[in-house]
Amino acid sequence: MHIAHGTLWKLQSSIIALTMAVIMGAAYATAIGGRAWVGAVVGLTIGSLIAALEVVRLGKVGANILRRQGLLPLIGVTTFLWAVIIIGTLHAARYVFGHSWGATPADHPHSTFIQDIAFAFAVGFLVSFVSRLQGLIGTRTLLYYLAGRYARPVQEDRTILILDLADSTALAERLGALKVQELICQLFFDISEPITEHGGEIHNYIGDAVVVTWPTDEALLNAQCIRCVFAIQELIRRNAERYAQTYGVIPEFRGGLHCGTVVVSEVGDTHRAIDYFGDTMNTTARLQQSCKEFGENLMVSKALISTLELPQSVEVEAIGEIALEGKTQTVEAFGLHYPQDKPLWSKR
Repeated sequence: MHIAHGTLWKLQSSIIALTMAVIMGAAYATAIGGRAWVGAVVGLTIGSLIAALEVVRLGKVGANILRRQGLLPLIGVTTFLWAVIIIGTLHAARYVFGHSWGATPADHPHSTFIQDIAFAFAVGFLVSFVSRLQGLIGTRTLLYYLAGRYARPVQEDRTILILDLADSTALAERLGALKVQELICQLFFDISEPITEHGGEIHNYIGDAVVVTWPTDEALLNAQCIRCVFAIQELIRRNAERYAQTYGVIPEFRGGLHCGTVVVSEVGDTHRAIDYFGDTMNTTARLQQSCKEFGENLMVSKALISTLELPQSVEVEAIGEIALEGKTQTVEAFGLHYPQDKPLWSKR
């Protein structure tokens, strides 16, 4: 049975979050004179409730509404919700386990309602802030920053995908700049799910383009990088009517896929970012830019396509050696297509 990489990553993140909730619950119980194991159970309950509501809140409808509200209002609303959950669970535990979670009021009278409120709002704010920060820069990027992984430049073998909204200039003239930007925001929101489910990391947004990366060994596994692109195309087809009604167009992406060595490093001071450098990035960008010239929606380098097993039904068109702007050497490229009349393959 194959579990999607994005699903596995979510499960791992959930396990880490629940473990932290258990530890915090045990620590709080100890601080108020209760039993650590009771606090661990309470912490697990709180963590599970918050995780469940995060999933509900991040469902497509709810997340699409909340993303328009701004960061501070979102943090305020979610902090309040999580605090209510924490306070409610703390006091429900009083009825189940007794005052101070196993201790009597005479043993340890320091657990007060005000103390619980302060604890609940502090934890609620911390959970909300970290969750919003994670959504803003990505879970992996946040962990990389905390670990200092790229404080010094390092070389990595990466697969790069660059997707660019097709004919965006013409769309801007037809719809206007604001409407096109709304479309781009909606598209980037929609495609984040198939990218995550196929193990991709959204590295950056550049205008109407998105840069996605994988460690190459993960990209090749089950052809995740190829499956990701066609899953995005399928998502757009499924939502074609919604795009047409809202924006008057059915959008398309043109993409380039390539793999190779990149140099990764933190850059900047007052504004820090993790950036990728090297010929692999340049070649991917040139492949994507060549799509229009050759009438393709996805162009893949031989370096990548020769190292993976393509899913069944994927059609390959050999384009041959092409000269890429700004490069002296040619690159052998292929166009990949997935028939629209066939359902996407099931995950293996």
